[in-house]
Amino acid sequence: MQNHGDDIAEGERPDIGKLLRRLRREASAWAEAEVNLARVELADLKMQALKAAGLVTVGFGAIVCAMLALTQAAITALAPHVSGPGLAGLAVAAALVLVAVACGIAARRTMSWRSESMLFAWLRLRPRDGRS
Repeated sequence: MQNHGDDIAEGERPDIGKLLRRLRREASAWAEAEVNLARVELADLKMQALKAAGLVTVGFGAIVCAMLALTQAAITALAPHVSGPGLAGLAVAAALVLVAVACGIAARRTMSWRSESMLFAWLRLRPRDGRS
């Protein structure tokens, strides 16, 4: 930023054209810097989204594999120790739900992104109660 006193001598009236040209230059520089910051943030967001997508994919695959390979075996193994296959099935289902929740929490933590550019800060969703 320039010192405004550099262009205007004491007692002189400022030249509007000169001030408008300086305003245009400074606004262009600010807009260019803002676009560059948004690009950097978008690249960071893209990497975080790819990591989260990978975690979600692995979590979903783990759930499917667990359901296919372990559900019947676990129900069969638990049935003699509890009051039947129904209760054994509920216990296995609860364990699978815990795996799904853990993967969901890990994916959500991966997407904790904070914007610094004005564009992304303006587009960010805010809670309904007005807090940031």
